[in-house]
Amino acid sequence: MKKRIKEGYDRYFVAIVPPEPVQNEIHEMKQVMCNQFNSCASLNSPPHITLHMPFLWKQKKRQELLDFFQNLTLKNTSFSLDVIKVDSFSNRVIFLGLEKSDPLKEFQSGLILAMKRKLNLFNAAYKDRPFHPHITLAFRDLKKQYFNEAFLYFEKEAYQRSFLVEAYTLLKHDGINWQVEKNYLI
Repeated sequence: MKKRIKEGYDRYFVAIVPPEPVQNEIHEMKQVMCNQFNSCASLNSPPHITLHMPFLWKQKKRQELLDFFQNLTLKNTSFSLDVIKVDSFSNRVIFLGLEKSDPLKEFQSGLILAMKRKLNLFNAAYKDRPFHPHITLAFRDLKKQYFNEAFLYFEKEAYQRSFLVEAYTLLKHDGINWQVEKNYLI
């Protein structure tokens, strides 16, 4: 179903997209979630860790947005992230949890602050909840009757991986799915 966006605007968000082969492995997990547990909504975007929630941006100011990220200099260098467990938010969301990472937290807070100051964007968090980095496997369309079975299925898989974060990604909604607009080096 094509999502309507305010005329003259595009919808974006900022995330870390894991490199291959981790990206493909997680995509396959999301595909299993769709095929076996009828929860397919997470397939509308690549596997990712959200840094800034979706926001609207005027189409005529697109280049300004791209230039902002191209010229953004934060005091960060690449860092490693560890996927350590399957976890959940109540009985609605199943995700891959990450080991606590100070470099990730510092990068995300610096990015959010820069976006507030330079782009006047203030919707960085979901419902004013603190940053809780994770990679979603299933969410809004996961039926309650499948939740426990799906959670146990992925929990027994005991998926654990480490990957190096050297870039972050601006994603753009095409009306149906989220597409990579551009990657930026950290």
